[in-house]
Parts: sequence; C-alpha cells; structure tokens
Amino acid sequence: MKNKIKCVKRFGLLAALIAVIGFSFASCGGTDSTSTSYTSKDADDNTYKLEISAAKAAYKPADGDSYVLTITFADGSPDQISKGTITPTANGYDLKPAVRNSSTGQFESFSIIITNGGISGINGTITLEGGNDGTPPSGTLTPVSGGGNSGGSSSGSLGGTLTLSAQVYVETYGTTSSGDIKISYAPYSGSVASLKSDGAGSGSINNGKLSFSIGVPNNLERADANIDLSETGLDLYKDMKITPSNTMGAGLDFDDYILMKENTVVSSTAYDVEMVLYLYVDRNCTMTATGKTTTINNSMTVTASNVNLSLKQGWNAVTLKVTVKMNSSGTGGTGTASMKLGDSTSCKWTIMTS
Repeated sequence: MKNKIKCVKRFGLLAALIAVIGFSFASCGGTDSTSTSYTSKDADDNTYKLEISAAKAAYKPADGDSYVLTITFADGSPDQISKGTITPTANGYDLKPAVRNSSTGQFESFSIIITNGGISGINGTITLEGGNDGTPPSGTLTPVSGGGNSGGSSSGSLGGTLTLSAQVYVETYGTTSSGDIKISYAPYSGSVASLKSDGAGSGSINNGKLSFSIGVPNNLERADANIDLSETGLDLYKDMKITPSNTMGAGLDFDDYILMKENTVVSSTAYDVEMVLYLYVDRNCTMTATGKTTTINNSMTVTASNVNLSLKQGWNAVTLKVTVKMNSSGTGGTGTASMKLGDSTSCKWTIMTS
C-alpha cells in the first residue's frame, strides 16, 4: 500500500492536474483564422475593443499579428477604427498602425495596457484608418466581462490578480508500526529568493513564508473544443471542453519548483487526496467533462463525476478530490473523484525538496 499511494499521487494526480487540466491545452489542428479580444468602457460609456488575429491554430498573440481597434461611441457617432500589427509587451501590446499619422507624417505607434482581461490604459496617439487622430478614452477604462457574479474564494472566482500568502510545508512519508503509510506535514523553513511561474508573476519564499502575485499571465493559450487527456497517467475525464471555444487561459505552474496546494490523509482503510488548481481565463466560460471509471495500478477503481464549472473572467480556484476506500486485504479498493469551484481550506502549500 505504501508504494501505491505515493505513485498514484505524484505521477497520477500531479500529472493530471498540472500538466493537462491546468490549461495545457491541446490543439485540434486546422488553419482557421483565430483571434482574441479585449473590451473596456470609458467614463463616458464609449467602448474600446481590441481584436488580435492570426491564421493559425492554438492561437496566442505574437509579434506581427494583425489588430483592429474599434471605438464605439455611446452617443451614436460613427465608429473609429485603427488597424495594423502588434508587438506583445509585459503588460499588453505595442500597436503599429498601417497608415501614417496625418499630423506628423510618421507611423506613430501607441500602446495598450491589459488588466483583468480588458483594456486599462492607452498611451500615445491613436492613428485611425484615414490617418486622423482617434479619440482618447475619457477618464478610467473599465473592462467589460460577460456579466454574472464575481464571487469570492468560496465560489472559485478570485478576480484579476491572484495574490498568495501562506506558510509552506514539506510533505514527508513514513510508516506506522503496522507497516501502513504515514504522511505528515512539517513547516518549511527555507527560502527561495525569486519565485516565478510559467506565466510570469513575482514572489518569493522567505523563511518558509510564501508571497506571490500574478495578474494576466503572459502564456495564455487557446482552449480548443477538446483537451487531450491521454498523457495524464490518471485518466479521470473525457470530452473535456471549454465554452466558448476561443477562450484564452493558463494555469498557475511554478518554474523549477514542485510547489502545489494539496492535502493527503491516509489510514489503513482509506485515503483522501485534494489538490487546488488556479486557472486564469480571459472571459466568462464553462468547463465541462464526462467522468470516467479508471483503474489505478490494476487494483484501485476510481469513478469520476461529471464536470460542469462556470469559470469567471480572471483567476479561479478549482479543487479536485479523490477518495478511495481500501478493501480488507489493503491491496485494492474503490473510490470517487470530483471537481468543484473553490479554494479548499484543508489544503496546504507544499514544496518537494528532493
């Protein structure tokens, strides 16, 4: 039982959650034109919509991709449109209009800042299709989402910036006098001077205390209609989909460190494993999947319930829980798996040090 639990947890759940379900999206192929967009309103209720597109699958905005910025006025005045190409930056995009500015006679680039999935700032002069200056935003720009309740940690929605602050633990494995696995958590006292994720962000671990913050990840990828789960090692779901299919997303995955939020409880008759995923999406969307029955190590059968989660624009917390009851011989068992919105209070941040 000792080796089986350790193997299932590290190579099954960890791979399934971080490598695949954590928005490592698999492309369905094809060459259809794809796009992503950002929309905000200014203080006068005028709408600024930036759409970026390129003819390739698994779309992620890249240098040289095309943009269309459309300004729609609340008073019904004609729309203003700027077109050209983009260069991604750390906090948004530099835009190079396709025409020269009438006032300067030059190609005048301007920049757009992206925050919480929308436009939060426009710096520089907007050059429209005819070369005239575009109308700058009035007052503060506010991102426009698909509506709905933003909620809090209990609903899974965490807003546009994910801020983490917690004690980190080291998970250790031992055995009881009867030979069963014993899992314990000891406070971590080490430090990591610079902690980064695949999607940027910044933070550290100082004397065992985690401090980390990330806004819009820089590694957003497109969620195609189906996500390939073949490489998980713990095949709990099939037909996993994100709707709408042009949703851009990313999961929190720390570089160079196996750092995750989880909790494992083991006894001679059962074990429970919980893990928390932090997922960013650029619009309100729905994650669905059909649960499967899978066999682990030829001895334990786990049946997963269907998934239907309403993710909100920004960061979301999703908890996956697997519970297995062992049979009397301790060599096999049956269990259930479920995914739900929310940040489990029983889970701890753990770091693998070896």
